[in-house]
Amino acid sequence: MSQSLTVANVMHEPEVVLHPDTDAGDALDKLMEARLGAAPVIDAHGRLVGVLSEHDLLLDLWLHDYQPEQCAQVCELMQRKVTVLTPKDDLLALAERICVDPNTLYPIDGNGSAVTLSNMPLKERAREGRSWHPRHFPVVDNGHLVGMVSRRDLVGALRHLYRRAAH
Repeated sequence: MSQSLTVANVMHEPEVVLHPDTDAGDALDKLMEARLGAAPVIDAHGRLVGVLSEHDLLLDLWLHDYQPEQCAQVCELMQRKVTVLTPKDDLLALAERICVDPNTLYPIDGNGSAVTLSNMPLKERAREGRSWHPRHFPVVDNGHLVGMVSRRDLVGALRHLYRRAAH
């Protein structure tokens, strides 16, 4: 690619922003209404403190045998360890980070030596080395939430590469 695309080129304002003291049921209603799988959670100063996802809500229900005694608050269920982006992050680096686990693709020890040798083609190793990452990424600048990027935003920004390859 001749031109470097950054997160700033594709980020958008969050459709839903939650607060730590929001009732989990209300948070779920907001996610469902907006047809989102996750939303950032910010404090009173606009700083990102976590992300609440459908997975977090399902896990809470499962932990309570699908009969929660009382409705929890977002701060009790949200993920606090969140993969965040900055507006300056490179989209191709993000795509690579989402796609594969380099430790599975190229297993090496602490000295940089190959741990195992594989006759498996790179394409097959890449499929085996898939890495799980969230579908929605908060974009933070100086600790403050400034936007969101989804996998769909990322693949949409890279769509032109398929068009170029077809010609």
